Amino acid sequence: RGEQVFLRYNSMGTWDLVKHYGFCVPDNPSDSYPVTLGLEAPSVTLKDSVFEIAKARLYAEHELFSSHYITKTKESEKLLKCLRVRFLTEAEFPQYHRALRGDAVSTTNDFNAYQFLLRFLKKELQARQDFPADPTEGVEPGSH
Repeated sequence: RGEQVFLRYNSMGTWDLVKHYGFCVPDNPSDSYPVTLGLEAPSVTLKDSVFEIAKARLYAEHELFSSHYITKTKESEKLLKCLRVRFLTEAEFPQYHRALRGDAVSTTNDFNAYQFLLRFLKKELQARQDFPADPTEGVEPGSH
């Protein structure tokens, strides 16, 4: 009684702070954007290759389709794992454990994963605020 009470907000994003506590923090380092890729767990049949069945099993066992997000500085670890597994080729599949550890499988695999993410984010930005596809479009060097 009569002592100060402290609340820890931990790493809450702006929307959670506003929703639960009625305030926000400018340039909140904990802000994140949910990413819904529209990728569903692959349904496999006996007609599918062993490769496709094995990939579907990885998605299920490691819950790679559950919530993904990005922050101002990076993507969620699970999002990158999901994309790396998605773009595994049959020749790369024996190295799937690298993708699940968060490591690059190959330069091509990482390129395809990040290219997919970049196209997804550009599409999201355009849909939300009619942003130009190229964020530097119309910006002259030294004008910012």
